[in-house]
Amino acid sequence: MVGVLPPTEITTIKEALNKYLRTNLNNGGGINSFQFHQNPNLGFHLKIELGGTYTNPEYEYTCAFARGGSVSRQGNDYGVTLGNYMNVNIEYLRGLNGKTKLTKSQLIYVIAHEFGHNMGLRHTDWSYRNEEKNKPDGTGAYMIFSTFPVGTDYDNPDPASIYNAAGCYTNFSDFSPMDKVAIKYITDDAQTRPY
Repeated sequence: MVGVLPPTEITTIKEALNKYLRTNLNNGGGINSFQFHQNPNLGFHLKIELGGTYTNPEYEYTCAFARGGSVSRQGNDYGVTLGNYMNVNIEYLRGLNGKTKLTKSQLIYVIAHEFGHNMGLRHTDWSYRNEEKNKPDGTGAYMIFSTFPVGTDYDNPDPASIYNAAGCYTNFSDFSPMDKVAIKYITDDAQTRPY
């Protein structure tokens, strides 16, 4: 994390990322541990920044975005290249310039959602949103279990997924069962591969 954040914001960001810990998922998947540093000189694998006002109108109502990771598969072998950047819009984080301040539960949702993109997961409702099936640069293109093919009558097979592009003001309750399968696949067990 870059810059000096108030302790409450740091605690909430850690709580959101810790949702991905193996001990919290209880399904054999997940991250073993996280190390948190606020000193950018130490080097980092994931940089979380606070962004200011976005001048691109496309991002006017964006509360956060992340650099997507990528997932490669060859048979039962797989690898994840973690996206190394997340930006949280300070206007939503702190309630500036007419934006409503995110609650703790909403911030946890935003951080957990964006970290999924960092891990290479994309929006569950990608078909409904007319997003490309496979992005040319390969980032964020990994399909979450049961979120394809395009053209089905039901373009969002998992409305409870935290990877839906639901917007900023969604409260975190838990990962959906299909989210947990996707996280398990990405982090641990190729036998659960969702394709």
